[in-house]
Amino acid sequence: MRKTLDSASASKQETRELALSRRDSIPPEKRKELNMRVLENLASLDAYKKAGRILLYASYRSEVDTGPIIEHAFKDGKEVVLPKVDESNGCLTKHIINGMHDVSKGFRGIPEPTTKACIKVEEVDLLIVPGVAFNPSGARIGYGGGYYDRLLPRVKGLRPIIALAYEEQIFEILATEGHDIGMDSIITPERIISCHG
Repeated sequence: MRKTLDSASASKQETRELALSRRDSIPPEKRKELNMRVLENLASLDAYKKAGRILLYASYRSEVDTGPIIEHAFKDGKEVVLPKVDESNGCLTKHIINGMHDVSKGFRGIPEPTTKACIKVEEVDLLIVPGVAFNPSGARIGYGGGYYDRLLPRVKGLRPIIALAYEEQIFEILATEGHDIGMDSIITPERIISCHG
């Protein structure tokens, strides 16, 4: 039986746990098919087509697989930037990579860039960010570290901010806080959600 919760009264942590459980329950073979549909939907966006430099992330555990997206971006002649956790300063540094050979396990086992070339987020044309749960208005619940909450205000309204998700991560209502930055679009295997966040 599929787990549900009363979204109106659910805490961030309850929603986070349910979204992760739903995401983790997608069978691996099904996930491969869904990942390719996310890539197709993303590649159809004008924001993607126009971007010369894209901030992506190296997927972890059951997230939408960004490996094929990164490879597709390179084939399209785009420059790819990945974030790296700077735990001592509580922020993300942004590094240009030349391929997945520039990525290895980093903070808490999350794949991170090993390159030195560091840039400012304002130098990126498009941001594609991870998350645990979203709603159709663009609200996002992350993993709880606040790294993207500190990064995104610097470019909100200046650069498109897009999230990748499975439908299992979409909730009609989410508990959010004032510092939470909304997505401009959410790409799922089924649809492209244009948000008002």
